[in-house]
Amino acid sequence: WYRGETGDTSSLVPGATGPLLVTPALIATTRFWVRVTNGAGAADSAAATVTITPLAGQTLRAFGSTAFGRLGNGYPGFATLPVNVAADVKSVSAGRDRTVFLKTDGSLWGVGGNPLPVTPTLIATDVTAVSAGELHTVFLKTDGSLWTMGDNRFGQLGDGSTTSREMPLQIATGVASAAAGDYHTLFVKTDGSLWGMGHAEYGQLGDFSAATMSPTPRQIATGVASAAAARFHTLFLKTDGSLWTTGIYDHSLFDSTANDPFIPTRIATGVASVATAYSHTHFIKIDGTLWALGLNDQGQLGDGSTTDRSTPVQITTGVASVSAGAGHTVFVKTDASLWTTGANTLGQLGDGSTQGRSTPVQIASGVATATAGASHTLFVKTDATLFATGDNTQGQLGDGRAAQSQMLSVATGVTIVSAGRTHSIFTKTDASLWAMGANDLGQFGDGTTFGSSRPVAVGANVASASIGIDFSRFLKTDASLFCTRFENAHMFPDVGTPTLVQIAANVVSAAPGYSQHTLFIKPDSSLWGVGVNWEGQLGDGTTQDRATPVLIATGVASAATGGDHSAFIKTDGSLWTMGYNAYGQLGDGSITSRATPVQIATGVTFVAVGYYQTLFIKADGSLWATGYNREGQLGDGTTTDLSTPVLIANDVASVSAFGSHTLFIKTDGSLWALGDNRYGQLGDGTFTRRLTPVQVATHVTAASAGANYSLVLTPSAFVAWATAAGLSTAHAATDADPDADGVPNLLEYAFGTSPAIADSASARPSVASGTIGGQPALVLTHRRRKTAALTYTYQTSSSLANPAAWIPVVVTPMVIDPDVDGDGLVELVTVSVPLPADAEPCMFLRVSVGE
Repeated sequence: WYRGETGDTSSLVPGATGPLLVTPALIATTRFWVRVTNGAGAADSAAATVTITPLAGQTLRAFGSTAFGRLGNGYPGFATLPVNVAADVKSVSAGRDRTVFLKTDGSLWGVGGNPLPVTPTLIATDVTAVSAGELHTVFLKTDGSLWTMGDNRFGQLGDGSTTSREMPLQIATGVASAAAGDYHTLFVKTDGSLWGMGHAEYGQLGDFSAATMSPTPRQIATGVASAAAARFHTLFLKTDGSLWTTGIYDHSLFDSTANDPFIPTRIATGVASVATAYSHTHFIKIDGTLWALGLNDQGQLGDGSTTDRSTPVQITTGVASVSAGAGHTVFVKTDASLWTTGANTLGQLGDGSTQGRSTPVQIASGVATATAGASHTLFVKTDATLFATGDNTQGQLGDGRAAQSQMLSVATGVTIVSAGRTHSIFTKTDASLWAMGANDLGQFGDGTTFGSSRPVAVGANVASASIGIDFSRFLKTDASLFCTRFENAHMFPDVGTPTLVQIAANVVSAAPGYSQHTLFIKPDSSLWGVGVNWEGQLGDGTTQDRATPVLIATGVASAATGGDHSAFIKTDGSLWTMGYNAYGQLGDGSITSRATPVQIATGVTFVAVGYYQTLFIKADGSLWATGYNREGQLGDGTTTDLSTPVLIANDVASVSAFGSHTLFIKTDGSLWALGDNRYGQLGDGTFTRRLTPVQVATHVTAASAGANYSLVLTPSAFVAWATAAGLSTAHAATDADPDADGVPNLLEYAFGTSPAIADSASARPSVASGTIGGQPALVLTHRRRKTAALTYTYQTSSSLANPAAWIPVVVTPMVIDPDVDGDGLVELVTVSVPLPADAEPCMFLRVSVGE
């Protein structure tokens, strides 16, 4: 190969004359041979025989988001490089959270979204073309018939109703092409007439009186060659090469005083093809030049800036096809190279990173076609294999993975945890602050906008922390309260860059909660508030946002915030609420919002506020809930909203609520969950909604409900082992040696031996001489706990006197006894390390254990 090394094609091999190996025309079914030589012409490889055979189809690859990496387990819920999905793919289309693709045999397949699974499912046969909208799909059959399926709230399926359909339904005949927008559908007939159905409120179906939708097809124009549909606008290309638009954009591309959105307007001539998304449009002229206009906040236009464009600007030349996503764009050049630009938070650019781009970057070669979804991208190569990378929260990558329904181990030594919409934060016993997930708005507070799928340290000397709406708040050990901030959200001055803003000093506690406002308590038990107040959630008697803290109440013990409402407990145990109340979340028996606090209960010790619900625990351990209940998150066995509190459970120690699910811990340490479970956020090993609480874990110390995920604190496996072994606090440390056998507790745990009884020599690791392929080697044999969250590192050294001389070696242990003690907990493994020919007179081998 000319470009890169194995698995890395980012740069040319030194001395290469070009990125690709160019050969004469190769004849199918003929055998050739290839030999790689160095710069001097000497052969560096054996000859490789290559057989050329005709290609049956093309390769589809996709990339984008599986949910921001907020679980922090290293699998970010998205793929930044392509993964293999299917073979023999002809074309592909990406929707918001699903993918549909057409195979060379005319079969149509779908993956992702609800109810599609995380592996491709057959939808139809004899299909020639397909297009995926926000939540609906349209396709053409070989006989020219048009079929639709999916969401139909705006009549976008064109069957005369607003009833959504899981099975395809025929809508029209004599159709040449079709395009699915977010909420409307377009199709061009063989006679050149353009038709549309669905959402029409903003002129996306052309001049249509004052109607907001058309559940049956209506004609928009004639002499049309092709059309493209976005959220609130339509573009169509006429047979004379002129490009027309109708409707509006989220960010207007054109002067609204000069153009009526209900009347099609010509915007360019000499156009060969067009692609449009939410608020940006790309088109290719007949000379192969690529042009763009519209919203450019993510660099999706690819002109090297983030400046919005109201008139077309040229991007590049030699372009064959283009596709626009929510905040990114992909295009294929005439040399079959694939280029991407724009938003990349979820890896949708496919360049192996999550860094956004305002100028296009090449990510692949030999590409036939490409398509951009909301947060994932797909492309078809010429070997007929389907690949995917990107947003996978609904399984739209088709690699068999989606949400995580089982608990994952993320970190140890954690004291406080908080889960948000796109990021998570936690504090450790050393008062350090850690974050994981999205950081595009500076949520981490580390001065950057780079997210992470693994926990990263972002602060020190932090006493407590919690997450608001796309920001973090944390209280430092010196009693100062800080919030992270990127741009103005009615809470802080518009600082414009990721930074920390100090809110107050001399603070005892800050109220947790997913909100755009913050409450905190001072040493005199006074409650203060700052931030958004449009529903009266600050409780100061107004609906005026506050950029500086305002006094709310006195004699307060604790508080919580969520969405647009708040709750606090006074020192006398009375519970008070204020703010938005459309779902009864204030618990006062009404759905009237309150700008001043109203008392709803007495004898309360703990309160948690979700987005539209409130839960609290009384002194007797009873758990009560009120408010939004459409997913059963209140746990009363129904999906009916409640405006007065209802009893949910007893013997409860703590509770956490977010949007559509609830977690609570009982006094015995058991964790219970209820509500929405489409993403496995309940942790019960299923994706089944629960209208009543279900137990999901034991020995839990803390839990936090986030947006479709959960974070839980449990004692480490080592701590649980030490407790079960009956070790006292003084003897339970990792480096303690209560049985005085020279083996500290951590090694006793790792090797599956007893901390109370001195080990025999046979239970300890041993090293012996051996061979590997006739070459002398050292062989290390040791016991290994099968379920421990530990790392076992193997190291060699030529000296026991120099601690810095130990060098890690990469070896794979071989299991020689899978159950050495007969209890299923410990296995016996061995590793072999060859001795180099120029080895020192002696060499040592050891195993190092870390937690």
